Amino acid sequence: DTRYRNADSMRLQDDLGEAVLAACSLIPDGVLCFVPSYAMLARLAERWRATGLLDRVRHLKSAVVVEPRGGGGGGGGGG
Repeated sequence: DTRYRNADSMRLQDDLGEAVLAACSLIPDGVLCFVPSYAMLARLAERWRATGLLDRVRHLKSAVVVEPRGGGGGGGGGG
């Protein structure tokens, strides 16, 4: 149950992390993961760092990027 009221649930965060890890182990090359808010992204990144899951993903993928609040800048299209 990924409703916002459950966002602080460690079990939800761990389950989402395991799903991302499973995808990374099955999908060659890059994997892109979207979450509904920067607040949720911050919670997940913090939890996954604390549990070592982020290191496990890094072992499978050469780069792991957590987009900073405000995005990559430039707003929109190519180049």
